Amino acid sequence: MFAWLVYGSQAREDQTMGSDQDNGLLLANRPSQSQADYFAAMAEYVCNGLAKCGIKLCDGNIMASNPALRLSLEEAVEEAKQWVKAPTKDAIMHFNIFLDVRCAAGDVSLFKQLQKRRAPLMQQKMFLAALARHSNEISVPLSMFQKFIYEKAKNDKRKEKDVIDLKTRAVALINNIARIYALADGILLPNTLARLEALSSSSQLSKRDAANLRDIWLFLNRLRWRHQLDNKVTDNRVSVSMLSSIEKHQLKAAFKAIDRTNQAMVMKFSGGIS
Repeated sequence: MFAWLVYGSQAREDQTMGSDQDNGLLLANRPSQSQADYFAAMAEYVCNGLAKCGIKLCDGNIMASNPALRLSLEEAVEEAKQWVKAPTKDAIMHFNIFLDVRCAAGDVSLFKQLQKRRAPLMQQKMFLAALARHSNEISVPLSMFQKFIYEKAKNDKRKEKDVIDLKTRAVALINNIARIYALADGILLPNTLARLEALSSSSQLSKRDAANLRDIWLFLNRLRWRHQLDNKVTDNRVSVSMLSSIEKHQLKAAFKAIDRTNQAMVMKFSGGIS
């Protein structure tokens, strides 16, 4: 038995035109050599097939074609224990993507076994605190005087004229907030909006905050998608000058709300220690 797992944006079902592959294979048992060879060939076939369909290969090698991403159930549980045992900054940057996961094909019951066994581990306070501190290292692009902070040019230390990466500087923060609150509450849904909906009826996040984050997430992603379609690009670097005055006002309000909710999350899970 096996389960084909997808991670990151594929698990959250919020891919854009620039999204790449993030996947892995979960096996019921440690495979024999012949079985290992079979699954290796299958993974290569699927990953290369997806690439031919336009879903590009992952630069970070987060794919089932990587032997490290083909694990038995016991190996996957043990890996999760190591995450919790040593949640260092580098480790969190590496495994954060695996916390958004969905079974796309294969034995769903096998995947559910993994989720059931991992959930209590992910609720440990030390682990949640480490995730919250990591999220706090990303700041919304607003100065103390409420001015937009623009991105550095890709090959230059100077700031670009009026560009903000909405994915890394805003959408990712909402994904982080929803993920951490969901882990704390034992919610296994990978989709950000589904997590916020589930959290709105829990004690972890207020209904108002959950609703605000939902609306902001939708607004930011509309700007991202419009930017990509209008400019025929796959990046998320949106030009503020191309926004209407109302959108600029809404964007500042969105950044303020994200920052306020993120700081509250950091205080809740890590005691404000960054």
